[in-house]
Amino acid sequence: MEYLRCAVVGLGTFGSFHARVWSELPYTRLAAVCDRDAARAAALGAQYGVPWYTDHRALLAQCSCEAVSVATPDHLHRQVAVDAARAGKHVLVEKPLATSREDVNAIVQAAKQNGVRVMCDLHNRVNPPFALARQRIAGGELGEVRSLYMRMNDACSVATEMLSWAKESSILWFVGVHSLDLLCFLSGSRPRKVYAMSTRGVLDSMGVPAVDLYQTSIEMENGTIAQMENGWIVPDGSPALIDMKCTVLCRRGMVKINGSDSDLLRVYSPQRMETPSCIARPEINDRVAGFAVDNLCCFAQGLLESRPFNSTLQEAADVCFAIGAIHESARLHCPVEVQYS
Repeated sequence: MEYLRCAVVGLGTFGSFHARVWSELPYTRLAAVCDRDAARAAALGAQYGVPWYTDHRALLAQCSCEAVSVATPDHLHRQVAVDAARAGKHVLVEKPLATSREDVNAIVQAAKQNGVRVMCDLHNRVNPPFALARQRIAGGELGEVRSLYMRMNDACSVATEMLSWAKESSILWFVGVHSLDLLCFLSGSRPRKVYAMSTRGVLDSMGVPAVDLYQTSIEMENGTIAQMENGWIVPDGSPALIDMKCTVLCRRGMVKINGSDSDLLRVYSPQRMETPSCIARPEINDRVAGFAVDNLCCFAQGLLESRPFNSTLQEAADVCFAIGAIHESARLHCPVEVQYS
């Protein structure tokens, strides 16, 4: 196979990004696009000169692609991913893999039964500061990880303007999945027990019925302890869309990561100061670049060259099971053991 033909289902912020990447990489081709919104699907189809659909089942029946990107809203991943697997297509699912244990298991089972590969887009594993931190920790000079702190918060406009379906998801499903995956990635373990607290009221007052923020204490299976904060009520005047900080304390050293306002670039306008991301998906010379592109490259190259993905399907499933336990803990106001089977 000279190149990989990829279709995209769901053409919001992330789906349109997938479509652009598949159209720009030298070893991939954008084969088709699909969205329930006919105007959006037609516009993107015309932009890239590819067939467009409003029903993913029609796309799967008519498009001769090898892979499908599933970029529908968080809670709508299952049906598209399962149908794509049954059609013999490899699948790249935007995070999270799914938002319920039943949906996660259905996707995993469909992949096994149909002999296709599925990867979840947990792209912060190739985010340079985190990837380099993992290498230094794995090298052993800092000693084993003893504790971690991860903060990943979104600006308020993400829930009130960017996502029309925010009330159907949660900040844990939207960015907490990234936070928890990084905690697992850096510690080399997965959660055994979680204890979460939550607060709400800000988004409720703005017409979005959703929890504002979660604080979670985590005991990993290898004995490491972690603290995780996820919210989406950061003021929109904040210099960066994402407030992201991480500290990893090891036996003989420590790592600190500033993933939001690292002063790589400041832009001052008459209204505000901004710190645009220079490493996630910047546009350079009319092409999109950055680590978010790199992870999509990993998916395509993994299929073309029979190489492992940056994260396994089981790792993506385990993160979802742990996020489900965090939701349960916040609801019950007590610690919850994570059930992986």
